[in-house]
Amino acid sequence: MNKGMFHNNIQLIDYLEFWVCNGKAFIKSYLEPLNFYIIGSKFNEKRTRIQYLLSNSLGQLEIVDNLRVKSFDQQFIIVTSSISSKDTEFFEKTALHGDFIQNISFICRDINEAYEKAIKEGAQSISEPMTQELKGDSFYKSCSIQSPFNDLIHTFVNRKITYHNSNPLHLFPGFNPVAIVNSEGEKPLQLTGALDHIATCVEPGNLPKYIDWYYRCMGFKLTAEECDTDSLENELVLDKNFYVIKKSDFKFIKKDNIGLKMAVLSNQPSNTKHFKVPPIQLVISEAMENGEGQIEQYIQYFNGGGVQHLAFHSFDIFKTVQHSKKEKLEYIYVPDSYYDGLHERFPWITDEMKLNLKNSRVLIDSDNSLSKDIVDETEQKVGFINQIFTKYCNDRPTLFFELIQRVDGLGFGKGNIIALFEALETEKVSVNK
Repeated sequence: MNKGMFHNNIQLIDYLEFWVCNGKAFIKSYLEPLNFYIIGSKFNEKRTRIQYLLSNSLGQLEIVDNLRVKSFDQQFIIVTSSISSKDTEFFEKTALHGDFIQNISFICRDINEAYEKAIKEGAQSISEPMTQELKGDSFYKSCSIQSPFNDLIHTFVNRKITYHNSNPLHLFPGFNPVAIVNSEGEKPLQLTGALDHIATCVEPGNLPKYIDWYYRCMGFKLTAEECDTDSLENELVLDKNFYVIKKSDFKFIKKDNIGLKMAVLSNQPSNTKHFKVPPIQLVISEAMENGEGQIEQYIQYFNGGGVQHLAFHSFDIFKTVQHSKKEKLEYIYVPDSYYDGLHERFPWITDEMKLNLKNSRVLIDSDNSLSKDIVDETEQKVGFINQIFTKYCNDRPTLFFELIQRVDGLGFGKGNIIALFEALETEKVSVNK
């Protein structure tokens, strides 16, 4: 493998694992509308749990270096449910959190190196490195550590697959194949890509602790311009590495104690030669002390810090929204006032763009949002992002999904963070009525 493509031994997100009370219902309601379909299933050894393996791409795979999927748009998800009343661990955790993300797995160049580094820096071991021998000289290596979030683990994976590389099940030993077609009897189109970022919430005052853990144990750094230093301390003093949102930033929310502090961690800088954005982006939002916003609400109902939402790349966000709405996936409502002010924020937006955004209730933001001298896209290439957020997946206001389409936009626009905050606050008010 060309090691120059990756700055970190931890290279890509391999899969995510949900623990949910009703696997089939969760998949049908929230993942199939986003074009994730079951391709395999299996029971655990005690037959107390069933796991479903899902993929957003049902075409043939191409494996690079007998190790990983060539396309960075491929995303795998595992959904786990319990089928035994004696599975006390599962029921205790889902009773505490509701449906939640229990595992974020990473492809590593060397899992022993990743594991030893994490343990040396204080991470707790869940399972030591082990190798599962497969056909020929193929193998599957894995190990797991406890993340700084309660009930969330990180699994490190390395595999060598030398046979039938086009079959995705060969990447996940033990899963039995499941034939998938849509309601018309045809293979569905791929509308969503791989994860763009994972967003988490932490308790007041804990943001530095989480940043430090991911830096020491996994080598993740604050997303910033590439610099000569490898010191976390030097990065931490740079205010530009944080989004700080205060009460004065909000137009529609009248609460006094509302806001957040947010940091973005990644496994490599965002301006590398090979990727427009890092392949791994972890967003950590810190709740306010005695705050009244949706971060504090998450902490309350989740009973601690954890993964709040997953953001999937969309190839065409308007088509994806249209398709998923037909499949009954619900999105948060963005007020008309948001679209009324777009020309003031972005003078280069055309009336057609504005209408498309408003009709689909999609958000837009740009790194060039303050450039008032830009009058149209022919004068300067403007990078922007389109985003939309689903309603909560649970009765608890904790887990939801995001779709994001990047059009030469590399960052996380502060305007959209505020817009998400306000939209979720509006949703919170309606739920609590």
